[in-house]
Amino acid sequence: MGGFPDEDTLLPQSGWRRGHLLRPGGWFTDPPGRVDAAKAAANAAALFDAQRDGALRLLIGRPDDGGLGESGRAALADPATATPAGAAALLAAFVHTRGWRGDDRVADVADHWIVTRGLTFAVTVSAELAGIYTNSHVRAATDHDFAQRQHHHFQGWAELYSIAFSGRIRNRLATAGAGERAAAEAVLTPYRGGNPIQRAMAGFLLPAREDWLAEDVAWLPSAPVPHVIGGLLLPSLRTVAQLDAVIDYVTPWWVLRRPGEVTAVVEGLGAAVLPRLLAWLDDRKWGAEAERKVLQMIAALPSDEAYQALLDRSTEKYVLPALHEAAARFPRRALRLTAASGARPVAELLRGHVNRHRELATTMLPELDGPAAARVGALLTDVDAAADAPADSLPRVLVSPPWADRKNAPKPAVIAGLTADLPAAEAWEPGEREKFLAMKDDYYYFKYNHERADYPAMAERYARGELRYGEESLLFALGPEPLSRPLLADWRPRYVWSAESWLPPIVARHGLAALPAAIRIAQRAPSAAPALLPFTSSELAALMADWFARTKTMRDLAREWLTRHPGVAARALIPAALGKPGVARRAAETALRVLGRADVLAAAAGYGEQATAAIAAALDTDPLDVLPAKIPPLADWIDPETLPRVALRDGTGLLPVDSVRHLLTMLAFTKPDDPYPGIAIAVQLLDPHDLAELGRAVFARWQAAGAPSKDGWALTSLGVTGDDETVRRLAPVIRTWPGEGGHSKAVAGLDVLAAIGTDVALMHLHGIAQKVKFKGLKDRATDKIDEVAASLGLTAEELADRLVPDLGLAADGSMRLDYGPRAFVVGFDEQLKPYVTDGTGKRLKALPKPGARDDAERAAESYARFSALKKDARTIAADQIARLERAMVTGRRWTGAEFRQYFAGHPLLVHIVRRLVWAVYTDGVVSAGFRVAEDRSLSDADDEPTTVADDAVVGLPHPLELGVAVPGWAEVFADYEILQPFAQLGREVYTPSPDDFAAIEGHVVPVGRVLGMEKTGWRRGAPQDAGIQGWMERPLRGDRLAVLDLDPGIVVGLVTEFEEQTLGLLRVVEGANPWSSGVPSVPLDRLDPVTAAELMRDLTLLTAS
Repeated sequence: MGGFPDEDTLLPQSGWRRGHLLRPGGWFTDPPGRVDAAKAAANAAALFDAQRDGALRLLIGRPDDGGLGESGRAALADPATATPAGAAALLAAFVHTRGWRGDDRVADVADHWIVTRGLTFAVTVSAELAGIYTNSHVRAATDHDFAQRQHHHFQGWAELYSIAFSGRIRNRLATAGAGERAAAEAVLTPYRGGNPIQRAMAGFLLPAREDWLAEDVAWLPSAPVPHVIGGLLLPSLRTVAQLDAVIDYVTPWWVLRRPGEVTAVVEGLGAAVLPRLLAWLDDRKWGAEAERKVLQMIAALPSDEAYQALLDRSTEKYVLPALHEAAARFPRRALRLTAASGARPVAELLRGHVNRHRELATTMLPELDGPAAARVGALLTDVDAAADAPADSLPRVLVSPPWADRKNAPKPAVIAGLTADLPAAEAWEPGEREKFLAMKDDYYYFKYNHERADYPAMAERYARGELRYGEESLLFALGPEPLSRPLLADWRPRYVWSAESWLPPIVARHGLAALPAAIRIAQRAPSAAPALLPFTSSELAALMADWFARTKTMRDLAREWLTRHPGVAARALIPAALGKPGVARRAAETALRVLGRADVLAAAAGYGEQATAAIAAALDTDPLDVLPAKIPPLADWIDPETLPRVALRDGTGLLPVDSVRHLLTMLAFTKPDDPYPGIAIAVQLLDPHDLAELGRAVFARWQAAGAPSKDGWALTSLGVTGDDETVRRLAPVIRTWPGEGGHSKAVAGLDVLAAIGTDVALMHLHGIAQKVKFKGLKDRATDKIDEVAASLGLTAEELADRLVPDLGLAADGSMRLDYGPRAFVVGFDEQLKPYVTDGTGKRLKALPKPGARDDAERAAESYARFSALKKDARTIAADQIARLERAMVTGRRWTGAEFRQYFAGHPLLVHIVRRLVWAVYTDGVVSAGFRVAEDRSLSDADDEPTTVADDAVVGLPHPLELGVAVPGWAEVFADYEILQPFAQLGREVYTPSPDDFAAIEGHVVPVGRVLGMEKTGWRRGAPQDAGIQGWMERPLRGDRLAVLDLDPGIVVGLVTEFEEQTLGLLRVVEGANPWSSGVPSVPLDRLDPVTAAELMRDLTLLTAS
């Protein structure tokens, strides 16, 4: 068929040229490679100079080395007169000295000797090299030596990278004239009677001697070092029979490290090599690079069997990129076999293939069988129905983007020598300093330690670097100013925990004297950065510009500082904005654009007319023309032509493939914390569902390609393109990545969830923060949740209230599944597990699959909705039930309005909310209990209607708080057959004394039971020396922490290393740090009843026999 390549001829791929072992008249021999004499000489000299001392130690010489040591030293002293044996000894010494590091420059040594001494000399050196092995000396090899050393052959001639030397000589021989090859054959023929490696080396260098090859294949089983000799035979094989005879003697790991040998086998055997390549591939133990190389070779084989083998493995790592390569190389075969497959993983490939080769698909359609023809026909119909949006309806950045013509872009003006020369200053807003100062009264450490602090002694200990956590901030916040202020300038606290609480009163007290330290602290503890808002300086302006341009989490605060101090900010940033291109200039330019134009130009006037004109031009620059220094190319595995098509929001057509390529380029070079403005234009233009599908397809191909780090944008761009379905697919992957060595990918995935920002995305992010087995990932997820909450002015728990998705339920908490002639209604049990009822209200075991009488489209859509609902509900249920139980135990409260909005009025949560007793609190005591009925009305324990005011204080009462009302409520719930999601009315209640708590000490319990405490809100303490977690801790009411010591403790990563743990002292401390110096323990008899009861309940369960 015209216009398409021959699909039955094996053609070498250009990427195979490097390292390929040639055959006369074979691949890559026309034209012959040119020797770069100058490069070869320079690299040979560099190699010998770098390893001279180590090589000389190996060339000391000994009686049994056959004179090799002496001849090698002579070769080093005068290479021009070296004998072949001396040159070989010299090279062996240098290769051995390099060891497993190897050195590709040994191939240049071959070229250098070819140029300076002739090809025949180099051939002789290669043969001599095969007769040498190295250990502590360079020695001549005998049969006995090789027989003894057969498991260490890499220390002989075949030491790593010496193959590069002999391989280069083989390749020069393959492209040499007949006369030179005849001379080489004459030189090598005597070596056929030498030691085994020399015999095989002669055949390796002259693959055209098929008689030598046949002899060696037959001799191989009896050879003394068959695995070495087999490796030398492999690149010259010509038949399947020869391969079968040799392959068991070849070490795959060794061969696959040198893919040029494998491509030589592919050249010799053609498509018949497929079974061996598949065997190597399916072992999956040779490393990612080797697997990718093998797949590339399979993708080049012109046979149905090779393409089908890739189809059969399409879900395995690295296979899809190879499948795309094969489809592009063999379009007819790809269409026929992919259409016949019908497998879901390759459906996208088929769609893209039909889109790319519409004419071919139309022509081949009559040749396809029934199912394959139906698939291709449907896709052709889709292609016919789809039309590209006209170019004139698309924005410039998606048609002719600025990076396509960078040569003609104007160069930015650079004015060197400008300095801001701005003194530091402070500008407080009314009441701001007083607000900062008042924070010292609320910080728990200051409250408990100010009165008893010995400030003069603390100042002396500070000078010696002996102050503990909390003491430094206490000294500067409340210590006498004559003592503390002189120490501020050089203050670099070791710990910045809770800096958001103690830094504001320090800067309010000391003003500019505290600014240098405050900047250092805020860079380490961004939560304390609001303390910088009243201050200005050149250093602070640069920091704020960097935050604004580079970090998403600090951008709002930086914007607040910039707009609060526009004149100072502009004057401080103009020198950098006109400086040499780089990070600082881009940050300054970005920050200046957020300021008023008049403010910026007024500040620029102070630097002269030239600076003013340059700044005006910069402000007038289209943000789309501000590009990174380098635009990364799209990887081959992306293949935009075969990606899902994306429609415009207005339905006027599809985004053309070239525009898809521009979109992907933007996603590739943009940074998540510094988005390119063209992306927002594209997102606004495109259909969100299609855009999300495109992002997922790119992500899937990235994973199939082995998730190359240089293309990590395929993951981070999901934050732009992703939707709730993206979240559902990505979240489980994030949870598993750390266990596969992918912690950095998992952390980037958390950023993606935060960037998507939907309720479902934040729900999954919160779920990872609450429950994932990898502590590092859990901590990062917690940080992300805190960042999101802080940006909304909420606590993490308040944010969690707002994160529960409704899962598409109706306002009454139900979901109707429409099958056409029949319908089902979704309900939820006490564990939030969804179920369905039929038209008569009967509860079914499972949702029926769509049948022949159902409306196919509506039934399929409803069935898919219920499947998604079950997945999401499974994710949500345990977390939400645990969260409500924790709220009961910790005494969390809401207003009546919040209760109605986030609980009683929530379509999903109402199913568990109505299974609990709620209460209104007055002065911290239950004043009225109530429950939520089926119709969302409220009723009391007498089943009488009641109401809750918007400003009422509402909570989940503990049985101790309900007191004598518990039996009455239990009767109501029994009458209505209401099952509770966790033990509330039937909860075990304890009234422990300090002696009861003390009795726990010394109990020995299985470590698994200790770990089980994490299910009830406990967590392991921070790892200490040797990674030991020596205590369990649990947050309590009133910003307190319960701490239970363990002996010997839990080993991070080896939790069962110590099968039993001895329980130590239980104590309760103020704040969140169990080891804060000066923070007193809370007497256990002063705990509130609920806290005491819950602690004893946990400890009773822990120590129960």
